Amino acid sequence: MKLGIYDIVMNNYGPNTIIGSLHVSVPDTLTARDIHRLTRHISQCVYDKFGVILTVGIYAVSTGDSEMGQLQRAVMQYVTRHEGVMQAHAFYYYEDKQLITIDVVPTDDVKDSNQFADLMVADLHAQFPQYNFSIIVDHNYSE
Repeated sequence: MKLGIYDIVMNNYGPNTIIGSLHVSVPDTLTARDIHRLTRHISQCVYDKFGVILTVGIYAVSTGDSEMGQLQRAVMQYVTRHEGVMQAHAFYYYEDKQLITIDVVPTDDVKDSNQFADLMVADLHAQFPQYNFSIIVDHNYSE
């Protein structure tokens, strides 16, 4: 899974007030201090350059050749090859529930988000039967 910025949302509250949010994927090896410093840095840079008040969320990306890293790579490779998928991110595994959650951005030809998510969950469960899945459908509004 790539590091990157996802789920950018900007709200315009008038001529001098824009408030937004985004998520940044970071290596799971970062500490809370590292993450705090990073989110403050991003927020300050965006404010200084654009005057936008920004909240920064974090997605952890498994690193190395750990079991979690192997699981993440296998699932994400399967998801990104799935018909109708433009992009996938925000993989998270809840060990206590055997639950994997993933955000998926569908292509424009996907018309029914609920049906799309249900089909993805069924396909993923058939491929990885030991896990439960939850698909969060994100939409691409940037075009």
